[in-house]
Amino acid sequence: MGGFDGLADGGGRAQGREGRGRMGEPEPEGLSAWYKRACDQEASSALEALLGPVGSSQQDWSGYLLGGSIWSDKRGTEPKAAVQVSQDSGASSLDGLTVDLAGGPRRSSSPLGSSGSPPRLAAFDCGRRLSPAGQPGAPVVGDRKRKLTAALDRSDGLGCGPAPSDGQQRYPWIEGSARRDVRGRRPCEPGYDPSTIHIPALDLKRMTHFERQFWTIKSQRMDLVLFVRHGSFYNLFDVDCDIGMSVGLNLSGRRATNMWKCGCTKTSFDHWAARVLGLGLCVGRVEEMACSKGKGKILRRELVEVLTPGTATREAFDRGSSSAPLFCLVEDEVRDAYGVCIMDVLTARVSFGEFVDDAQRTLLKSMMAESSPSEIAFEQGNLKQMSAKILRSRKAWCASRGGGNIAITPLPRDKKNYVHLLCGASDADERRKLSLSISGKLSDTYFGGEAGSSSSVRENSASPLATASLLVCVRYLEDLNIARTLLPSCVFSELPLPGKSGSHYRSDTMFLDDRALRHLELLRGSTGGVAGSLFHYLDKTSSPAGQRLLAKWIAHPLLNVAEIEDRLDTTEFLSKNPVFCEAFQSQIEDTPDFERLLPRCLRILSCYGSEDGAGTGADRIAEPRIGCVVATPDLGVDTTQGQISPVMQLLEGLGALIDASSTLLEHIRCATPKAPGQTPLVSWFAEAAARASQPLGDLLSVLRPENFVRKTDEFAPSPGVCPAYDEADREVQALCASLDKGPEKELEIEEALAARKTALVSFLHGVRGKVLGCRAIWVELVRAAATLDVLIGFGRRINESRSLFSRPKFLSGRPELSITDAWHPLLSCYLTPEEIVHNTIRLGGAGLGSEIMLLTGPNMGGKSTLLRLSAVCAVMSQIGCYVPARDMRHTIFDRVFTRMGAEDRMIEGMSTFLVELQDTSVVLNHATSRSLVLLDELGRGTSTFDGTAIAHAVLQYLVRRVRCCALFATHYQALCQPPLQLGHMQLQFQDEGEGGGGAPSEVAPAFKLARGVAPHGSCGVALAKRAGLPDKILHRAASISRTTLALSDNS
Repeated sequence: MGGFDGLADGGGRAQGREGRGRMGEPEPEGLSAWYKRACDQEASSALEALLGPVGSSQQDWSGYLLGGSIWSDKRGTEPKAAVQVSQDSGASSLDGLTVDLAGGPRRSSSPLGSSGSPPRLAAFDCGRRLSPAGQPGAPVVGDRKRKLTAALDRSDGLGCGPAPSDGQQRYPWIEGSARRDVRGRRPCEPGYDPSTIHIPALDLKRMTHFERQFWTIKSQRMDLVLFVRHGSFYNLFDVDCDIGMSVGLNLSGRRATNMWKCGCTKTSFDHWAARVLGLGLCVGRVEEMACSKGKGKILRRELVEVLTPGTATREAFDRGSSSAPLFCLVEDEVRDAYGVCIMDVLTARVSFGEFVDDAQRTLLKSMMAESSPSEIAFEQGNLKQMSAKILRSRKAWCASRGGGNIAITPLPRDKKNYVHLLCGASDADERRKLSLSISGKLSDTYFGGEAGSSSSVRENSASPLATASLLVCVRYLEDLNIARTLLPSCVFSELPLPGKSGSHYRSDTMFLDDRALRHLELLRGSTGGVAGSLFHYLDKTSSPAGQRLLAKWIAHPLLNVAEIEDRLDTTEFLSKNPVFCEAFQSQIEDTPDFERLLPRCLRILSCYGSEDGAGTGADRIAEPRIGCVVATPDLGVDTTQGQISPVMQLLEGLGALIDASSTLLEHIRCATPKAPGQTPLVSWFAEAAARASQPLGDLLSVLRPENFVRKTDEFAPSPGVCPAYDEADREVQALCASLDKGPEKELEIEEALAARKTALVSFLHGVRGKVLGCRAIWVELVRAAATLDVLIGFGRRINESRSLFSRPKFLSGRPELSITDAWHPLLSCYLTPEEIVHNTIRLGGAGLGSEIMLLTGPNMGGKSTLLRLSAVCAVMSQIGCYVPARDMRHTIFDRVFTRMGAEDRMIEGMSTFLVELQDTSVVLNHATSRSLVLLDELGRGTSTFDGTAIAHAVLQYLVRRVRCCALFATHYQALCQPPLQLGHMQLQFQDEGEGGGGAPSEVAPAFKLARGVAPHGSCGVALAKRAGLPDKILHRAASISRTTLALSDNS
């Protein structure tokens, strides 16, 4: 076989995606030499002689770029040139072809490019064709001009270049202007559904049977990446194959024009599906279904499972201890109001509610920032334009900051129109009646056996938007065929919202919006990851539940002083006894993640019998979606050790947790006999362990590792535990010991085995009831242990730090913030304790003057860090942690507002200055006298005159109306007027040079706060010198600065 024949496919095993030779043979030696010759004019002339003159009527090869390679013939004959037709990977107009990666190529009017000159030889890709998406395709194989001309004549007429050597053409309906959805609508038409595609009946008829199977499923679910079962493998085809290769799968077989494929073994499905989910895409699993026996019967394949980033429950899809929930959203069609349902499928916790938002959608953005959802679902046509922009902006921000890819999932409109009726402009009473009706149906269908869940759903039924958001969640789970599995084990609660007068919600925690979480770097650092955040600094926990609890505490600091003092008392006590605290954390470090394992065990045990009072399973709240998941084939009831082992792991882990509590309490009694009574949180943990001990012991006595039969690996209860099983087992043993043989005896044995299996399933169903009854007790135990884990972590952070920490003190009365010798805790990650500069901040209070400080000073002087320091100390104080300062006294803050940084939001159509003003608007509309406000360089996004005017007006409003503690950093020294406190960041300088207005030319920030206005101004020219601007620019800038300053002084 010659070199060209072996490469006819271009994507098979012979060549691969890297352009290698047959079966991994290295690249032929003549390629580099021929490539160099092809780049000069002589090679171009030779190719033109082969093809004919550019633009000639005989050979119109305009619209194509030339590429090629040399491959040696095995027989040692002269190398042959393989000249291919390919498309450039960029969007350009060359040789009559305008390449548009999004919509395919378009012919230009000129046979030549925009320059009117012949095309330059492009970079070669070893003879492979490039598809419109820039992916390598099949090469053009030919013997000089004859074969190349034949390839050009086989062009599909769509401007996509020549067809590959398999003789097929690309499906015309899959891309470009020919694409339609199942209802025949074009992409540019309203109501177009990109998750479906219309395939002409004639094209389906021409396909092979398997291709028809694949495209029948794919046409209804273009939003899924399909893993199709073929024996021991799962394969991805056509457009799905490109996604599979992007996560690391290798191309299988030959790369054809259509239906090219890659795949993985069935045992590695979870691994590769998790990688696709990490891209923010959804995965569909297509299985081979059993077919009736008979000659000529063809294997059926059906979609049996859909995995999405927000609903995947397998261990392989775990994203660590952090939550990545499903976020379901509905919007009122008249008001600026929303209904939100947040479901964490791994911990089986669901929070839902409704709220009225402001013009900037502060609450909506804050909920998305705190929950960090992996998937956002909504009903098509329900969200307004502004809300849709917010979702796109959130998705883009997370992708750019390393926060992961968010899946945006629009659901088709329900035929019963429930969401529209609940969110529409209909009568309020009618909406409430419909909400009550739907909530009742939800409770009866999914929560008949769960009193707590049913009552939570019914209590929130008076909120139509809350019910609508829950309905969207349930509909989505029904389409995925997992509603019956997930919902009965879920715990429902109201959505935590900041309390306001007249609202039926009450909050006992500080509200931190998305701006505060981002600007203060509380949960995520500046790069988007956990590193560099306050959470990362304080995280000294040893359990996943402790990590999640710490994140929740940071996002929701307390307002109740008594609860804060309880945490501080426990932290102080535990920090003084580090030895047995370290032993406790070592013991719980090896325990499983109980908050996720417990719901998983309930789902496993729910397979053994139907739930009391629950619906039949055939009931649906809404009409099924087209192309929804079919029921997974019944494979029988599994009672092996592999199925029940998670339950054993749960019980053994809880036992280890109780043992750890006993050891901790014994150490505490020996060290300080009165300690349990003096620390309420330790007492709470001791009481929770005592309550959980007895029911746990009962379950451990009936579920033991030795109960599994060695030969069959089946679970068998101990004698006397399950009388029905014992009786059925004795009958099986008697029949098997009988000497009688024959069909009747075999039938009796089968019936006896079935009776024993039934008794075992009934026994395991009873175990589920006991586990369900103990759930609240075990959850309390896990929560108490997680609380001690977090507080022990606080003590470890204090003991391991070489810098100063102190216990905060809380005041009442007039707003006040007093911090002495404070330092930002995140600086310890980069600086030694000796290098960190400590500062003292005093706002409000008797004898301290104004609650507002106006902060001036040079750029890079530490103003923004000082602002963040005050807020971070307030957050640490109100979560019950010691603060990085010599002393801290303050009144309780109900909210922290931040206006910091400079950023635009292109996706939302907002400039930097508009973002700045919107942040300020949130402060002015929602701040109270108990708030802490941080404003950094307000007004810098516009002209100096307008910026100063806006900043002055905002300051006056805060001083006269709000009267809260605030820090205002600015470069506008015209604002420095009484009754404001005035402060500035000090400088270290060497000489008085040509800085503007007498400012030092060589400056270094001291990062130290001092009273009064900055004597040297902002020192912008001096900082420009440090940045390396040319001396000529610096001298000119200094001259202009002096002139401007003199004019302003004279005026």
